[in-house]
Amino acid sequence: MNKNRCKTCAPNRGRKKKKKNCHSSSNIGLVMLLLGLVTVLSFILPLKCWVIILGFAVIICGILLIKK
Repeated sequence: MNKNRCKTCAPNRGRKKKKKNCHSSSNIGLVMLLLGLVTVLSFILPLKCWVIILGFAVIICGILLIKK
C-alpha cells in the first residue's frame, strides 16, 4: 500500500470539531411549534383574528431567531 499522502489532502493536525449549539435548535423548534399552532388555529378562528395572531407570531419568531 502506498502510505504517501497527496499534496491536496491536509493532515488533520490541530483541527478541532466545532461543538453544536443546542440552544439554536431549541429556538428553531419553538418557532416551528408556534407556526404549527397558528396554522391549526387558522381553520378555527375568523380571518381578522388569524391575521392578528399571525402578525404576533412572526414578530415573536423574528425576536427568537435574532437573539440566538
